[in-house]
Amino acid sequence: MGAPIALLLLLLSPVLGGELKVFRYCGHIEVLNPTDPTVPADTVGYVSARGVEHSPPKTCVWVVFEKKVKGYYLPTVVILSDSVDGYHTDVFSDSEFVYGHRKDKPVDFARKGMRDRIRELEVFLRSMADGEVISKAIEAYLAGMEDVEFRGFVEVVLPPSPATLPLTFSFESRHYIIPGRVLPRLAVRYFLYGFRVSGEVPRKVRKLIEEGKAKELGHTIPWDPIRVPADLVERLER
Repeated sequence: MGAPIALLLLLLSPVLGGELKVFRYCGHIEVLNPTDPTVPADTVGYVSARGVEHSPPKTCVWVVFEKKVKGYYLPTVVILSDSVDGYHTDVFSDSEFVYGHRKDKPVDFARKGMRDRIRELEVFLRSMADGEVISKAIEAYLAGMEDVEFRGFVEVVLPPSPATLPLTFSFESRHYIIPGRVLPRLAVRYFLYGFRVSGEVPRKVRKLIEEGKAKELGHTIPWDPIRVPADLVERLER
């Protein structure tokens, strides 16, 4: 498990050398008033890795276009997100592997419950950076727009309710051992902004990419890799 450092750096050399296109955007996702009776009526606010919060977390996404297959790029994606109360989440994903941290805990801090923790990272990943969201951000950038707004439906993880928590409840058990409930189609409004194209990967993003590739933690099954049309990506100019 884990690639030798020399080989890993060789594989990442295009990213480190700035030869690939890197697209960045920031944004937040507002939850609209739920109409589904199975969704708690107080599920209003903004999507985060913890579920739904009253204030929008500061979230930015870096998309590295390094793998092209049959007319699509299968990008490497890194998300960095900070809630107003200081709760930090980051997520690394490519077509094979996923990794990240919630608060100060890596997704693999303990083997027990790791699949559920990965699944919850994937839910947040899909909401902020699936192929459609990335494409809309690129289209807005190419149109010379500073921001873009659109509606959609996302999955959202709701943490366990107090009634489902064990008597031995702790912060870690709530966020890392006991899986939350996934709401399948929550109506939301996206606000994306801060578009930028470069050949550079910030150090903290590069570090997470290196760590994630070295960990080799696979996505949950089934996992459909994120796809972005190659003709759209190739219109980006650094």
